[in-house]
Amino acid sequence: MGAVHRCGVSAAPLAGVKPLSVGVFEGSDLWPSVDPLPWQRRPAEKQAWYPVTPAASLPMGDTNLLYRSLLVTVHGLYPHWAQSCPEIDAAGFEVLFPSLDPNVPGPFPFLAWAFKRKPGWNAGQRLSFPVPVEGDGLLRLALLVRWPGTKGTAPRIERFEAHLTVGRDVDQPKLVRGIYLLGLSPGSWDSPKALAAPGAKGDAAPCSLAVSVDPIVE
Repeated sequence: MGAVHRCGVSAAPLAGVKPLSVGVFEGSDLWPSVDPLPWQRRPAEKQAWYPVTPAASLPMGDTNLLYRSLLVTVHGLYPHWAQSCPEIDAAGFEVLFPSLDPNVPGPFPFLAWAFKRKPGWNAGQRLSFPVPVEGDGLLRLALLVRWPGTKGTAPRIERFEAHLTVGRDVDQPKLVRGIYLLGLSPGSWDSPKALAAPGAKGDAAPCSLAVSVDPIVE
């Protein structure tokens, strides 16, 4: 395939579209607030654990989010790019907005966040924006990840997509109020994990983008 210029990611061959692996912090749909993130609420304890479950393993999404506007907040890489993502050159996060005009097909990509390692580290800031959930009950997300080339090979770009649903679709990530971790590698959140808070001892988290979803009170 030809070169691509998307999501702030430099041109490179697109290696194809793969499923975006999505984890959700267990019980975060019931937290009084999904902002700030849990590890930002108080200093990290010696052992502060946060269970994360695959969003596709939830029995169903929240049907109360249908025909609602959601506040999507991009918090940045978890726990920190230098610790968890040293092998990635660049990444970009898109939200695909539904078309509100029946005569104009969608969805329409919105570049919400991006980072690059070279020529110097440059990451997008925290950002919040509204996204409508229309009749299909889906929130469409995409990540583009640029992997550096090795000796004799060119860099490559992989695109990962997920359609979070309010329904019961099997093997599809569910849309609920809460905090998500979007894996920048295939299969990052295909199994449950208990994450240590940044600064506490524990297994390293898969390189992920932290995103929270909260319904807008109208």
